[in-house]
Amino acid sequence: MRRILELMDWQEVTCHGDQLRGPCPIHKSSSERSRSFSVNLNKNAYHCFGCGSKGNQLDLASEYFGLSLYQAAREVCQRTGIEVPIRGAFRR
Repeated sequence: MRRILELMDWQEVTCHGDQLRGPCPIHKSSSERSRSFSVNLNKNAYHCFGCGSKGNQLDLASEYFGLSLYQAAREVCQRTGIEVPIRGAFRR
């Protein structure tokens, strides 16, 4: 989750242990001091109390980049230097 947030250049407003709060990168909160977007690093989960978007780190990447889950996974892999998974590579 932290790597996804770094890719988005997201900055938290408050931090309490593994719980981060700040402006929503999905609906683009109007205030930089907004705390509508909540991230739990321990659970790899996020929720925006403004727009209702929620999910895991791949859901967040998909929403942020406007891509399907598979395309978002490929995008994240490419941007972070992780080997890109190939569709159907595990089929026999």
